[in-house]
Amino acid sequence: MELEDKLIEALVYGKVNKIEKVFEDIYEQYYKLVYFCIKQKVAIKEDIEDLTNETFISFYNGLKRNSNIRSLKSYLCKIAINKANDYLNKQKDVVLNIDENMSSDFKDNNDIFDLLKSKCSEKEYYILIHHVIYEESFKEISLDINEKINTIKSIYHRLIIKLRKETL
Repeated sequence: MELEDKLIEALVYGKVNKIEKVFEDIYEQYYKLVYFCIKQKVAIKEDIEDLTNETFISFYNGLKRNSNIRSLKSYLCKIAINKANDYLNKQKDVVLNIDENMSSDFKDNNDIFDLLKSKCSEKEYYILIHHVIYEESFKEISLDINEKINTIKSIYHRLIIKLRKETL
């Protein structure tokens, strides 16, 4: 059974111990992803850890209000990005740093992202990361970077073909 289904079942029956167990499973499965989402915007490790924990606290506190969650991954990434943006609005002098001081949890993944960056243009990389990691729709991405949705789709699909050819 998927975590989303387990969560809905736990919320429907209202058993606190079951909700807490499912929450622990969600935390274990998505901690690194939430950390990574925040790391894309915030450079200070302690702040990233705090914001990651705040993301899960917000998620847990909002469970009863938002029991109709279709994708935990997407939902948690959105909360994480909003937490990071709120933090940055409060901290005007924070220097954004995506590549330096990567946590040891992501050293293996860092090679993959470096390889992708070397194979893609900046726009292609942005589209790929936001579509695959953040699960943003092409429409959301097109609004973010002020491009037509068909242009975004075309760039994405050409990039996938290019990356497949280079890995074969």
